[in-house]
Amino acid sequence: MTSQVFTFPALVRSRERERFCTVSAARNLEPNSGQFFRSPIKILDPADDFPDGTYELVLGAQTFVLTKRGGKYQPIP
Repeated sequence: MTSQVFTFPALVRSRERERFCTVSAARNLEPNSGQFFRSPIKILDPADDFPDGTYELVLGAQTFVLTKRGGKYQPIP
């Protein structure tokens, strides 16, 4: 699968809160892959007051599961 890593705006959200962030993500360069973004995905501006837990990361039309542990967002492998 062909891809390149870029930075993109994204949304971190839960049922109660949401915020915009910047992520680095691999963008598929194959036009018929069905996915625009794929891992590895990493939040580049992780500072917020969200508690540890599970969140959704909305990147374009795709949604990924994101975990925050010990005050740090875990990269999506």
